[in-house]
Amino acid sequence: EGTGLLHQMKGEWFDTVSNCVTFTIASAKKDPSRKPAVELFRHTIVRLMSLCHGSALEEISGMSGTLEIIDVTGLNSATLKHLKDCVDNHKFN
Repeated sequence: EGTGLLHQMKGEWFDTVSNCVTFTIASAKKDPSRKPAVELFRHTIVRLMSLCHGSALEEISGMSGTLEIIDVTGLNSATLKHLKDCVDNHKFN
């Protein structure tokens, strides 16, 4: 049952990211000047979901090591600081 739930979680997060990317297609086509901002949003949402999925798997497994995730250096410093604060202050993985 646990494996099935992990696959369900992965599928739901994948669907969420897919929907977010799909919803931005019209925005990028309607106004080409928004394309850089749309691409930044897409890259950010994919990186955040990769981080969420890796953190969830790490939490469930109880492993102390880190799992491979998509390039967190692509996230801005404010986002990385917020994520670090969540770990340090709230013990949230």
